[in-house]
Amino acid sequence: MWRLIKLLLRLGLSLLVLIGSFMLYDYLLTEAAVLYQLWATGTSQRAELADDLGFGLLGFLVVLPLSALLALVTSLLVWLKTK
Repeated sequence: MWRLIKLLLRLGLSLLVLIGSFMLYDYLLTEAAVLYQLWATGTSQRAELADDLGFGLLGFLVVLPLSALLALVTSLLVWLKTK
């Protein structure tokens, strides 16, 4: 019985870390992508990036998969450390 409770607590903690770290990594990587696009295009305002297709592709094809991968690795580390 205690093994099941311990396993469920471990699973719950890992899921919370997965969700929280995904949101954190997504935010940080999006900010880095915005700064990169501002530098690469030579614009000075974020509003000018609204019509930039490259920024949308960068967010969809780089930021989301990378943040999901980093969140999964973080959650796996928490899973392994909470034996």
